[in-house]
Amino acid sequence: MKEEIRTQRDSHKQSQRKLSEALIRDLRRIATRASSGRDDATPISGLERQISLSLDELDHSLEVHRSISRDIVRSEAEIGTELMQMEARTPRYSPYRFPEREKFQRQLHNLGQEKRRLSMTWHQKLREHYDGLWSLWEKHAMLDF
Repeated sequence: MKEEIRTQRDSHKQSQRKLSEALIRDLRRIATRASSGRDDATPISGLERQISLSLDELDHSLEVHRSISRDIVRSEAEIGTELMQMEARTPRYSPYRFPEREKFQRQLHNLGQEKRRLSMTWHQKLREHYDGLWSLWEKHAMLDF
């Protein structure tokens, strides 16, 4: 039963990803047409410029998210390395509660919380980007019949 639910969830995620990729591909095609083409003041050219700006904003958000994620992973690795090195230096019969160890474990826990918070914020922001892009795509489809 759990395996079926997991399979359905994974297939749903894959179909959403494919749909999002198709949307972005189509909007990038529209944006390149806008950048290479007209400079007139028609509603459709204004919409194409807006699509181009929205895609640039999405690309910038992706780059910022990747940078933050890399920094968090790097910090986790550094803290984990410090923790392992500290455990190697700790005398064999020292007390289990060691202030330095607890500090590193607390830092790892705080990084995990921050990672989850950023993940939730990112998914919400990504959803807002895609909602806006869907709206622009629909408007473009109505004007470009």
